[in-house]
Amino acid sequence: MSNKLILIPCVLILVLAASCGRRGDPVAITPYREVGVVKNLTTFTKNGKEYLRWGMPAGKDFPAEALKGFVVFRA
Repeated sequence: MSNKLILIPCVLILVLAASCGRRGDPVAITPYREVGVVKNLTTFTKNGKEYLRWGMPAGKDFPAEALKGFVVFRA
């Protein structure tokens, strides 16, 4: 009796877990490519930390998804 009480929930969980998701071809994420070049890059040091400051290119109206983040590489 106790084996059935353990086996039934295990089989039920296995069936439910295997049926999750949706089948289909993988879709690649396309990055936003219309990002302008940073102008007027300046740096300053404050309390032992280095800070970067820059302005966006003039005359460009960027949508919100273009301003989600940035990456700074060390030179």
